[in-house]
Amino acid sequence: MLLEAHNLSKSYQENQEPILRDLSLEIESGQFIAIMGPSGCGKSTLLNLLSTIDRPDQGQILYQEQDLLAMKDKDLDRLRRESFGFVFQQATFLKNLNILDNICLPSIIGKKSSERKASHERAKELMALTGIKDIAHRSIHQVSGGQLQRAGICRALINQPRLIFADEPTGALNSQAGRQAMELMQHFHQQGASILLVTHDASVATYADKVLLILDGKIKKEVLFDPAAHQDERRQLLLAELNQIGI
Repeated sequence: MLLEAHNLSKSYQENQEPILRDLSLEIESGQFIAIMGPSGCGKSTLLNLLSTIDRPDQGQILYQEQDLLAMKDKDLDRLRRESFGFVFQQATFLKNLNILDNICLPSIIGKKSSERKASHERAKELMALTGIKDIAHRSIHQVSGGQLQRAGICRALINQPRLIFADEPTGALNSQAGRQAMELMQHFHQQGASILLVTHDASVATYADKVLLILDGKIKKEVLFDPAAHQDERRQLLLAELNQIGI
């Protein structure tokens, strides 16, 4: 099993109702899982806990049988850098670096200068694959939102992570740019990447193998798609399941 969570609970204030309640899940290597639910249900909180950005009040998280909550901060930093990739709703880049150098940044931290050439070559390959090789030397102010998000996907993949965490990756994009971003993520999933994605958009969730529906801090239902089903069929199934449980 790639990632396991057992009996996770999380509150942000004392005596407050938990955001997550005794939640458990498993992610197998190569799976693409989407998480859906109403605002405030704990989707992003769950993603933050599983990616070690935050810590649960109770529960256990295992990555390849390693107890993440028992690891030292420096070891977690290395794990996030080397094994995890992150795609956010709005990609955050350093203003004083061009697009290429921003993409390379996670791969050159702690590396010798002689190793940086390989990082640049890897970044250029990813940029060519995602259709943004022509913006490599532009500043972040000289490109569109869709191009920035594709650059964010490149950065998430620069270290060839085993697991990609994506939090509303299409939320700030128009429909065309959003579809292009999801087609890219689907491509990398087909190449072997495992993906855990949070979204409010049923059309985005249909790119996944399975959708977890969260309500009141718990997984209310799992929706498993037929691999042969088309996007429209998946969307209709998902909308029916969402409606059935009142999301």
